[in-house]
Amino acid sequence: MESELYIKSITMVMPAVPSQRQVVTLSGLDMVVRYASYMQRILFYSDTNIGESKSHHRQNIADILKQSLSSVLADFYPLAGRFASDKNDRPFVDCNDAGVEFVEAALERFSLQDISLTFPKSPDLFKKLVRMNGISRSDSPDIPLLSVQLTWFESGTFSLGLAYNHLFMDGHSFWYFLNSWSQSARGESLTVIPILKRTLLLDAGCVHPPSLAGYRCLYSSGAINISKLPQPLHDQSFQNRWYKFSGRRIQKLKLLAMESYPERPPFSSFEVVCAHVWRSVTVARALNDGEQTSFLFAVDCRRRIDPALPESYFGNASCAACATTTAGELTRKCLSYAANMIHEASRAITNESTRTFLHWCKQQESSHLQMPRMNKGYDLFCGSSHRFPVYETDFGWGPPMTVRTPALPSDGVMLLFPCSDDAKGIEVCLHLSLDTYSRLETDFPLL
Repeated sequence: MESELYIKSITMVMPAVPSQRQVVTLSGLDMVVRYASYMQRILFYSDTNIGESKSHHRQNIADILKQSLSSVLADFYPLAGRFASDKNDRPFVDCNDAGVEFVEAALERFSLQDISLTFPKSPDLFKKLVRMNGISRSDSPDIPLLSVQLTWFESGTFSLGLAYNHLFMDGHSFWYFLNSWSQSARGESLTVIPILKRTLLLDAGCVHPPSLAGYRCLYSSGAINISKLPQPLHDQSFQNRWYKFSGRRIQKLKLLAMESYPERPPFSSFEVVCAHVWRSVTVARALNDGEQTSFLFAVDCRRRIDPALPESYFGNASCAACATTTAGELTRKCLSYAANMIHEASRAITNESTRTFLHWCKQQESSHLQMPRMNKGYDLFCGSSHRFPVYETDFGWGPPMTVRTPALPSDGVMLLFPCSDDAKGIEVCLHLSLDTYSRLETDFPLL
């Protein structure tokens, strides 16, 4: 079923209190995601209308969202700015109060019942619910750092499509901002004020810089050909699919993984779920035993740096970790082998390794740093956490029913989310080929 998106209005929301004109300098952990595509999340909310006319109800919701967004931007004012570049082509944020994009839209002949949130028959549908599709240059001076799209459906339910610039903030910061915005919408004062300056990380790499000898850097630097950067796949043979791991299922995986390590502390939910998905997808890809496969994932460094960064540090504070083995080793050995590899890769992200990486960033002559590249068809990359407070995003009409994302940028990208109805459960979003899904769900089912 196709339906045209009707755009009612596009406005720019400015901070309620004009900010002082200044710039925000970016750290090395920002710069390595300079060419990442905009991150997109779609939150679906149930109908909250009690007795109001449809038009009045919708206008009331839109007004609350825009007014509270303006209010919270007084504390998160760089989000209303724009990117600019210095003479060395190094981007920074110009806090010019240009505004956050706010779009009001409707799919009037469409209801949530018309779509499958698990296996979308129309991948293009989700792209209609969020902006910034196909943006290849995230440091452009003309593009908002954050875009919000409020879309109404026939039934009165609605979605919030959010697209944010990864060059300015990571997932931790995004959900921190979103929950601060929802606090404002509920009429509450912010409980924690964001730390916006990058000084803590800009200084971290130059205090007793360690030797780079023997340091394995997953990143690279040098001139970038924008046209060759990976873009979100439009090939219909690739698709997002979602898999739910209940808390009970995760506990069984933990017990299974402990069979080879009975004396060690239990593996985390992240480790066993990712290990199980990595092994399952590798089997489904039918890789030869000797072919190399890696599991890459983002590790939040806020508590790993000494002294630790505050949880309210607003920016990018994640490093990439990598576990590598052969397909034969991964699939023949038990679950604990993969879980332990992921555990050890995470442990390798330390105060010293993070400072070493920041020091490496400063040594690069080029400001064009690149995040690790996946070997498509062989590797997996996990770029989100099930610990993010997704279902605490209550603007005054209850938490979201569910959260989804449009097409991910590459084969093998996966995201983790908490479950809305199971406090210990995890939802996994995968982006794979239809051929891989066919084998995955037939020969080595995830569910």
